[in-house]
Amino acid sequence: MAAAPYASPRDTLPKALSQLSRAQWQGIKFLPSRALRSGARSPYRVELYQRGGPYQRAMTINTMRNDLVIPAPYAPDMFDFGGRPKPGQLPINFGFAGFRLMGPLSAPGHLDELMTFLGSSQFRFFGRNQASGPACRGLGAPDASDKQDEPYFREVWIAASDADADHASVLALLDGPEATGAFQFDIYPGNISTTLVTATLFARKADAKFGLGALVSQFVSGENDQRVRDAYRPEVHQSDGLLIHNQSGEYMWRPLHNPAERLVSSFAATGVKGFGLMQRDRHFSHYQSISQTYERCPSYWVEPVAGFGAGWIQLVETPTPNDVGHNIAASFVPDTPPLPGQPLRLRYRISATGNQPHLSPGGRAINSFIIPLPTPPQQAGKTVWRVMVDFADGDVAWFAEDARAIKINTAATGAEILHADGEANPALAGYRAKVDLAVPAGTSVDVRIFLAAEARTLTETWTFPLAGAR
Repeated sequence: MAAAPYASPRDTLPKALSQLSRAQWQGIKFLPSRALRSGARSPYRVELYQRGGPYQRAMTINTMRNDLVIPAPYAPDMFDFGGRPKPGQLPINFGFAGFRLMGPLSAPGHLDELMTFLGSSQFRFFGRNQASGPACRGLGAPDASDKQDEPYFREVWIAASDADADHASVLALLDGPEATGAFQFDIYPGNISTTLVTATLFARKADAKFGLGALVSQFVSGENDQRVRDAYRPEVHQSDGLLIHNQSGEYMWRPLHNPAERLVSSFAATGVKGFGLMQRDRHFSHYQSISQTYERCPSYWVEPVAGFGAGWIQLVETPTPNDVGHNIAASFVPDTPPLPGQPLRLRYRISATGNQPHLSPGGRAINSFIIPLPTPPQQAGKTVWRVMVDFADGDVAWFAEDARAIKINTAATGAEILHADGEANPALAGYRAKVDLAVPAGTSVDVRIFLAAEARTLTETWTFPLAGAR
């Protein structure tokens, strides 16, 4: 496939399907009685999504039973169209928009949504008591501007037949303008569900650009960014930060924000131990959204096992006026992509977690506040910012009993650090660091802050880009 030119799918659907709005498409429901099974004793079921509206590309879906491949034939009577007329005569190989894997998660014998494949190479999976929000992608497309040309899963094979199986497997064939790939997803459901991803990629061209272990999410507003205000919800986000575990053992926390212009940030990640888009804020009162349940969104944590090599973590933040769609993307970008004909073999693990205690085992950044200050005469031509970061957990509370024992380490190459101090924050059993700095006009600097005491590093490193006025 990679040796042949890419042919972007441009399937023509009947108008009754192609012209559906997102809301109308969401009103089409699969009938659970038509669910697919890959074995008579299998604890898993497969439910399908109708093509149409925002999801027009076809996915061919197969189940596997004892190595026998069984294609899923399309029929309109598999769906309740919510009072809308059913489409006319369509072939049995019409395909589907995607599928969701149902199985026991909240309780034995209870069918819950475990994993969903829907849209491009996008998939979601859930741990116990988690709700839909961010998503994973088989392959990221950092420079794609046309969503029709994003890589996508064109065919899948689902294997989950044993009654006592502790996991289910999905095999998937990926196609796209940059690369093709064969994937295997082994999902292990639980309180913290994990998916082991094994893949082989082939680049279509010598300068192929793509992201590995790709994640997407949404950030509209948070305590650190109120540029877009909501009528009643104090914060609107599915993830609030990017966490990176470097080869050196350092944990780095980069709060997300909703920039006025598209922002691409890169972090050296050769030998990276893990990275993920995390949702640390778990308080309903901070969101006040009954339908979105942001406090239950999973944090997706990617741990490379093989094939990542030298590269960097790329974070893309795109401006958004509302909470429709994803505007945050993160992935590992190889320094040197494979040449055409050379296989890139990958293996990595993704965890769907809340706040795993072993992630940032020391102190963690809990809150971030970034405030513009009046510019004093001696700093004319610069923008003055105050950064306040609340750190908690680890040994922070113990040292915060004597705030003088804590040292605030700050770096901001190209900016002038005007003042740095802090105080205990009893409400969090932690410590609040306050740093004022002046950034020259027309420049942007990356600020880094962490706490230390008695030559010990107490916390992860907080980092964020600050810009001077243009």
